[in-house]
Amino acid sequence: MVFPALNLPSVALQQVLLGFTSSDLLEMHQCSIKTGLTLKQYERHNKTIKLFVDFQRYWIDIMGVRRYQICSVEQPRVVLPESTRQFVDRQIPTDETDEQNFKCYFPESDMVEGVKLVATDLIRTLGITRLEGVFIAEQTPAQEVLQWLQDNDLKTENFNVAAADNQDALAQVIYSEEFFRRVSKTYTSLLETSPDFIPKILNQHGAIDLFKLDLSYAGWFTVEHLMGFNSGIVILNRSAITSSDVNKFLILWLKESVYTRLMYLSIKLVDGKEFNIQEVIAGVADPEKIRIECGDEVIDVKRRDRIGELTVGANKQWLLLTLDDVA
Repeated sequence: MVFPALNLPSVALQQVLLGFTSSDLLEMHQCSIKTGLTLKQYERHNKTIKLFVDFQRYWIDIMGVRRYQICSVEQPRVVLPESTRQFVDRQIPTDETDEQNFKCYFPESDMVEGVKLVATDLIRTLGITRLEGVFIAEQTPAQEVLQWLQDNDLKTENFNVAAADNQDALAQVIYSEEFFRRVSKTYTSLLETSPDFIPKILNQHGAIDLFKLDLSYAGWFTVEHLMGFNSGIVILNRSAITSSDVNKFLILWLKESVYTRLMYLSIKLVDGKEFNIQEVIAGVADPEKIRIECGDEVIDVKRRDRIGELTVGANKQWLLLTLDDVA
């Protein structure tokens, strides 16, 4: 018996489609143009299909369904397949290794363009508005990729950027409030900025929610920036944040209405800087209760709904705050 699912009323169809896997939906998209158009409008809301775009490995992954690998036509012993497929407005030589792997061939100089082209075609065809993730490698023309994200009005759950040329110009873009709000889960940056880099104003529209913020070069990241994020995990390396800065943050944390997601804060200082635990916990915890564990200074911290430990390393150059709900 055939069940005419696409003839269901709008609300009912939306709920039915939530029960389909990404693989099911991709197969249904192949049925007809009408079916594809119908599914596309619901995918914008349901966000079932997860698309990861990797500019380091040159692939686009419909997670759990199919990977599109961008290959260079100049690779040794490459024989271009006769079959082609249209992506946006270009016919591209393609080779289907199996149902899960699809090769698309581009000139070596067009590899990044190839990733964007194939990803754009899938995004438009499948009605995707939020990516599962974007990875920008060291050799990737990062500004070009960021412009592509903006042109397609894309948000992403996960964002990872490695070092790149013209770091400060790139940093002004990715360390802007507008871009931070494009990321919903994990934000990882290995970007090294100049010592005098200062980002544009952040946090003008309330706290920025992220599950994880991880900065390898956080010299520019001040306590004011820290107080503008409501994140579960914050990792700051090569930081210039001071003991009084952390104290200022902890005093604010004691107010139960803020930083409700925080469970892990790690700060490692730049060379030559040190934490003073007495200054860190002033007005937050009793300094008489500081204990020494393997050379580290440790003290319990708590507010009505949260409890945890604050540790300053034996070398005074790192600080760790771990929190959990009160049982």
